[in-house]
Amino acid sequence: MMSVAKEIVSPARKESQKNKALSRLAGLYGTDEWARILERFETFCMPEPNSGCILWTGSITNIIRGNRPRGVFGLFGIPTLASRVSFTIGHQSDPAECFVCHHCDNSLCVNSQHLYAGDHKTNMRDMAVRRRSFGASQPERARMYGIQFGKANVHARGEGNPKNKLSEQQVLAIRGDRRSSILIGREYGVDRTTVQRIRRGALWKCL
Repeated sequence: MMSVAKEIVSPARKESQKNKALSRLAGLYGTDEWARILERFETFCMPEPNSGCILWTGSITNIIRGNRPRGVFGLFGIPTLASRVSFTIGHQSDPAECFVCHHCDNSLCVNSQHLYAGDHKTNMRDMAVRRRSFGASQPERARMYGIQFGKANVHARGEGNPKNKLSEQQVLAIRGDRRSSILIGREYGVDRTTVQRIRRGALWKCL
């Protein structure tokens, strides 16, 4: 018996399908179908009285390399992030290309009052302020990767990188030093190309 090949769906197409599902949901506001979807959605919601969060008890995303779990809801047959569905239900609008971020910093919260639309910059700022980055939340693992990968390491930065040869004060001094890169390199025990990269901002971007 001949098997039927399964269609391979690209990530871009998957995102397009999810966006269309949310747009379709927003267009159903006030209808019986909207009410049925809301009723099914609420069966996976559990209020948390102390924080005001509404926790998702349904399916969650795969947890990869320490990433936080997020709820998943089947919307018109398409697995969609529960937080984005909650935002659409609570605000009666499709978040479209926006990120749906959490005021409460609880990735499993689906309280629409705790959600807001942002962009990649907003999301990264929240991560930095709340110290959720890999380097901040798991410093020992970040240090291990720094030793293992050296220049390819992007987690242990600045003085936290075990292969670092300079202090923050020395880097700042190099940036303000007008002498030749060869003389500066000899003084600090680094190659002249290191000095040049520090000066133009290719190294020590954290300062």
